[in-house]
Amino acid sequence: MAEEGVLRPQNFGLSVDDEEGFAPTSSATGSAGSSGAGPGLQFMDTSAYDASAASSSYTSGGVSDQGASSAAPSAGGGFFGFGGSSGASSQAFVEDEPDEPLLDELGIHPSHILKRTLLICQPWKSVKSAASGHRDDLLDDNDMAGPLLFCFALGFLLLLQGKMSFGYIYGVGMVGCVGIYALLSMMVNEHKLEFFRVVSYLGYSLLPIVFLAVPAVFITAQSAVMYVMVVVAVVWATRSAASLFVAAEGMDKQRYLIAYPIGLFYLGFALIAAF
Repeated sequence: MAEEGVLRPQNFGLSVDDEEGFAPTSSATGSAGSSGAGPGLQFMDTSAYDASAASSSYTSGGVSDQGASSAAPSAGGGFFGFGGSSGASSQAFVEDEPDEPLLDELGIHPSHILKRTLLICQPWKSVKSAASGHRDDLLDDNDMAGPLLFCFALGFLLLLQGKMSFGYIYGVGMVGCVGIYALLSMMVNEHKLEFFRVVSYLGYSLLPIVFLAVPAVFITAQSAVMYVMVVVAVVWATRSAASLFVAAEGMDKQRYLIAYPIGLFYLGFALIAAF
């Protein structure tokens, strides 16, 4: 019987003998005796465990480890087969395709904006239509970045004149685009006209009005020079927009009928920019 006041160790690999206390098994007694432990301490016999059990495969949390070698970090710095640069793990990853430029993903093409801007700056240059057999690719581009850029530029120039006219620009622009779209839709019977294409054509042809707002910062609105510049800008913008619609929709016989509402549209912008 063990002495009172001495803590009894927990039963690890032991068998309960009798009411006297705990007695070690034969294997545990031999192990304790060989290790030089006291009579009150008893240990488990670990000889039954094979060292090869550490290399057995197991599955935990959906990840399968093939031996201790797969669980250890690989030469490429990976762990559990991830992040290695060699072996089967490198075959699991496929090289990503090169991403497109951000502007192309947003539908903004600077080269198209530049080409169409240069086209508006050359009113004497004719646009190739489908009737000529060589349709210009710029006619099929419903780009909205250019028109927004020109609207911001016009609003900034009006700010230099002391005018806060962004509301007038967007208000006249939207009402005019919807009205011209409705008119052209009734005139075009062969196919459905796209609204954003109408907005794109009218927005790019706003460039002469932007040019008009530059001297308006320095020249008095009541001068004769300003009146002449207003007429030139309106005629220039009207001709550019009408040429785009005629070339895109094949409306050669209706050129002047289209030009009339478009001229009124740009006249409103010219009055805002110059007066």
